[in-house]
Amino acid sequence: MKNLIFILLITFSGLVFASNEVAADANSQIIEINIKGMACPFCQDGLSRKLNALPAVKTVEVSLKLKKARIVLKKDQTLEEDELRQTIIDSGFTPGKMTTPE
Repeated sequence: MKNLIFILLITFSGLVFASNEVAADANSQIIEINIKGMACPFCQDGLSRKLNALPAVKTVEVSLKLKKARIVLKKDQTLEEDELRQTIIDSGFTPGKMTTPE
């Protein structure tokens, strides 16, 4: 039963991230960053909470399956790359390549 729940959580996290449900308005910036070291849904949830606590962040999606976080910033807000990377490190993970998709 525990394995089934674990598999469903992993599958669901990948589907939510892949669906691109994070909406950004014209003045919001989207950041995607690869995350190394996530191993379970608790890792995913913990990182999501830490990233959501950043003042400039509007919404966050963390995908365990894709090993990636997608961050939408609040309107007209910026987030320094060093602050983002340090938050990920402080959460116990290793930040990877960062992109800003259009």
